[in-house]
Amino acid sequence: MSRIGIASRPLTIERRGKGGRTGSGTIPVTKASMRDTTVPYIADRSDLVRAHELMRGFGSAAADEATARATQARDRDNVVQFCRWRQVARLVTLLAHPAAWGTIH
Repeated sequence: MSRIGIASRPLTIERRGKGGRTGSGTIPVTKASMRDTTVPYIADRSDLVRAHELMRGFGSAAADEATARATQARDRDNVVQFCRWRQVARLVTLLAHPAAWGTIH
C-alpha cells in the first residue's frame, strides 16, 4: 500500500528573494503544516470499518471519539491499540473533509 501526501489547506507561496530571502517564491514548511498533511496508515479493512462506524454513530464528533479511545488505550499501556485508534482518528478527519485531497489528474 502506498502513502499519498495530502494538504488539508491550500499552500501559500511566500515571496522571498535570492538565497531564500523575500521574493524567491519558496514555500515555508513548518511543523504545523506537516501535521496538517498527515495521511493515516490503513493497516487493513477493519480500520475503515471502525472509521465508518464512528462516523455513523458519532457524526461530527467521530474524530474526538477515536482520539478518546486512543487516549484510553495509551492509559492502559496498549501501544498497538493506541496507534490504531490514532490512525482511525486521522482517517475520520480525512474522510469528513468535503474537498478533494491528494493529486488530482
